[in-house]
Amino acid sequence: MSDQFLLIKNNGVERKLSIDEFEFNLVGSDERKMGTENQYELYNAEFDIRCYLYEYPVGVFNYKDDWDCPSYIELIADKIEYSSFIEK
Repeated sequence: MSDQFLLIKNNGVERKLSIDEFEFNLVGSDERKMGTENQYELYNAEFDIRCYLYEYPVGVFNYKDDWDCPSYIELIADKIEYSSFIEK
């Protein structure tokens, strides 16, 4: 997955963050009509950048929220294939 990245501008300086620089954790789940919906967090502690991915039903990538980052960080390019985290 290392060819996947997020390109940001931090205080005017561009930085390419490899997907390997993010933590991926299950942070919540809920029972729904077709089974369990799981919520995962992608997080980079160095820049305090995160987004949430949703799996519903289990094994199927459903959607992702927008990236949440500090005001001095600008998102330039998102080259991450989110379904690769969930659909195995």
